[in-house]
Order: sequence, then structure tokens, then C-alpha cells
Amino acid sequence: MPYLHCPHCHRTAWLSATPRTPVECRRCGAALDPMGAHDARFLTNAVRDLQARRAASGRFARGAGKPSRRAPR
Repeated sequence: MPYLHCPHCHRTAWLSATPRTPVECRRCGAALDPMGAHDARFLTNAVRDLQARRAASGRFARGAGKPSRRAPR
């Protein structure tokens, strides 16, 4: 999976296949450059960590219902 980054606004993108034509940044329109394997490793770990946090917080949020309006005895 190729990782790309914008040299101007520093946004990142990853594609499921290697692009045959240059890919433009959605924000500024500049051509995206390939990201080195060393930098892509840190991006991959950050995305996995974020997905794990979302999965963990969603699991507990689903199990917790709305608080009761009744006063405790």
C-alpha cells in the first residue's frame, strides 16, 4: 500500500494500489510525493492505535445506557 504526502500542506494519503498518474492533493492541488518506509511506519502505527482506541471506546459506550431519572433510595 503506497503512502503519499503533500510537500506543501503536509497531509497524507494512502492508496490500495500504486498510482500510474500523479495524484493531486485534495486541499492545495500539489502533486503528492511517495513517503519513505521509515516515515510510513510511524503513520501506520498511529492509524492502528487510533482504530484500536475507537473500537475500545465504542464497545463500552454501547453497553452503557442512558442514566436513570429516578432518584436513588
